[in-house]
Amino acid sequence: MTTQETIKKAVDYAKENNIKNIVVATTTGGNLTYLENEKDLHIVGVTNVYDQGQN
Repeated sequence: MTTQETIKKAVDYAKENNIKNIVVATTTGGNLTYLENEKDLHIVGVTNVYDQGQN
């Protein structure tokens, strides 16, 4: 299953269960692009600290 498919399943689940908040792990912000058309959800992207190849 791809990241995009996983995020779609999470969004579908949230909508079916009246969940309004989704937290998405992302290093570059790329995973958030899959959610850019979701206007009824509060979406938070959480990243890690990354500096010159060191986590």
